[in-house]
Amino acid sequence: MMYTHELSGKYEVLASTKDEIEGKRPLFPDDVDVAKDGTIYWTDGTAQGDASNFVLEMLAGPSGRLIKTDPKTKKHTVLVSDLHFAGGVQLSRNEDFVLVCDSLKGRIWRYNVLQYQKLMKIIMILKQTFVKYL
Repeated sequence: MMYTHELSGKYEVLASTKDEIEGKRPLFPDDVDVAKDGTIYWTDGTAQGDASNFVLEMLAGPSGRLIKTDPKTKKHTVLVSDLHFAGGVQLSRNEDFVLVCDSLKGRIWRYNVLQYQKLMKIIMILKQTFVKYL
């Protein structure tokens, strides 16, 4: 994952598939959203391999994660782990929670950012292939 400086246009690597984040390498960085303060929320789809090995993700157990990165300190924090192929991530308008997709289970999880809670709730179970955005 790279970060581009707005004014200079220069970029720097914030996370590499070679670096471990809390004991696992991010093998499939997927989606990203950035807060007003520059905090980056992103998903690592799986620690089992690349997208071609999604069957391994189903059989071996969940390994996807929601990760928060501070671009100033370059510190990574795993907010949520054990997701079945973590996909999309979306910060709320007020930036008080983040939604993350648990793709293989067809769920969307909510992580409360401002309350610093790791308590998550399923807010939607997807029963169809297509998602209607609110």
